[in-house]
Amino acid sequence: MTPLSIYVQSQLDKELKCDKPLELTDKILSLMLAEKKDLASFAECLNKFNVTKVKSILYKDVQLNVSKAKTHKAVIDSDKSKEIVNLFNQITTKMDDPSSLYHTLEKLKQHQNLMARFLEAFIYMRMANPSRAQKILMQAMSKDLFGYLLVSDVRDVSIDLQKKMFIYLLKAFKEDLNNEKVTTALIYYLYFHTNGDFSESLDYEFDLPHSLKAVRSYYRSNSFGKSLPFVWGPSIYENSSQKEYISYLDQTKIFSELKKGKLSNLLFYRNMSNINKEQKEVVLKKISELHQSSLLMDKYIFYQLVSDDVLYKLITAHTELNLGIITSGKRTLLKRILNESGLKQFAILSLIGLGDIQEEYYDVLLNLE
Repeated sequence: MTPLSIYVQSQLDKELKCDKPLELTDKILSLMLAEKKDLASFAECLNKFNVTKVKSILYKDVQLNVSKAKTHKAVIDSDKSKEIVNLFNQITTKMDDPSSLYHTLEKLKQHQNLMARFLEAFIYMRMANPSRAQKILMQAMSKDLFGYLLVSDVRDVSIDLQKKMFIYLLKAFKEDLNNEKVTTALIYYLYFHTNGDFSESLDYEFDLPHSLKAVRSYYRSNSFGKSLPFVWGPSIYENSSQKEYISYLDQTKIFSELKKGKLSNLLFYRNMSNINKEQKEVVLKKISELHQSSLLMDKYIFYQLVSDDVLYKLITAHTELNLGIITSGKRTLLKRILNESGLKQFAILSLIGLGDIQEEYYDVLLNLE
């Protein structure tokens, strides 16, 4: 599971043995199985023991017998979710007159989700204004992906449909935007921050080069590398040395933007062992600001940072923050994410990792389909 991820898919870490009713944890995790055949095996086992006082439902095209009546919830049920899917279908199947397109653009501006930004760019590309399309996409990639997901108003579109929509638009940009570097950056932006079937589909469709050498050829560009740290930073952090990572950060505007108050840039400083004294002082000061914030994204960043043992010790040694019990704070945050955002699988899997296992999580997952 990646910390910045469009969705979470789970595989059982042991072979499913159907010799007794499943434990609650296995039932919850099984609903996140990526492969339909695996989900069908789980359903067979579940149905074997749930034979009385049950209701049969269709979950991801597999029949499940559940012991409670499930509250029906359509895959797409919110106004914003319906609208974004309708706009996607409208925009990608026909070319409206300019007045209609401008009206559509106004609708898209009201959406707080990444798909809306992609569709705005798609419209401008179709209107023969590629420079405006590229500007929108570059601005979209200047923001942390998880920030989009936490505030997204599209919460009820199935992951499979989202994947198909994004891949359709990426293919269109690759063919018609006439800017290979912007399109490649877009693909990597989604690939580096997702996992499971989503990232695998991107890799399959676009045959992405994975070597650090290939990534370097992009991130060393002034226009499309140093200006897009949220695209390239995670890959450099994971696949190269701290020396190269810090060297890259120092060539970007990450630190100067952080000083001006862009707190999401703190995600780049989870490891502070190789940064200079000024940077450490600023990072610690901004972490204190994070601690005071009630914003969901700020809380998420804060607990990402204090989960690092080295950084935790620095914070306790050089600030007056009362961090309290970290696991308790994380649990409170994850409950907020579960209740306030569309990242329900992410929240539930993270809560299970903290030992918080509840029947309601099973019911929540059932109602996602």
